[in-house]
Amino acid sequence: MAKLYKRTLQEDKLGMQITRPSEYLNDILAKMNDESYPLNKIKIGYDAIRNKMKWDNNRSIFSTYTIKDAYKNGIGNVAEINLNLYKLLTNANIKADIVLLSTRDNGFLPEFPNITGFNYLIVMVEHNGQKLF
Repeated sequence: MAKLYKRTLQEDKLGMQITRPSEYLNDILAKMNDESYPLNKIKIGYDAIRNKMKWDNNRSIFSTYTIKDAYKNGIGNVAEINLNLYKLLTNANIKADIVLLSTRDNGFLPEFPNITGFNYLIVMVEHNGQKLF
């Protein structure tokens, strides 16, 4: 699994997306940083992404465009939307993790998991011992 994780972070259309500059999120980040309670910060970020971006009905763990372009266009696949949320939360110093899933219609993961077995990406935040997805 360590090799899979490392490879995932090196994928240009996944891990590398979260290392690029994110000045386009600065307005939302400023609103989040004005808030002192972490759960409210999370809600501000989540609501901002949800209100700005529409889902294009595509499931993927990879971005089709850059996550910046998807944000600016206001539409994206599951990965583009959730990678923007992840980037926003981590820039606000909120511990967040990317979770890769395989939906029912995608089937079970192969016996030896590889990146192609996943088709859905979400974000998890831990707050007060609770995991929020």
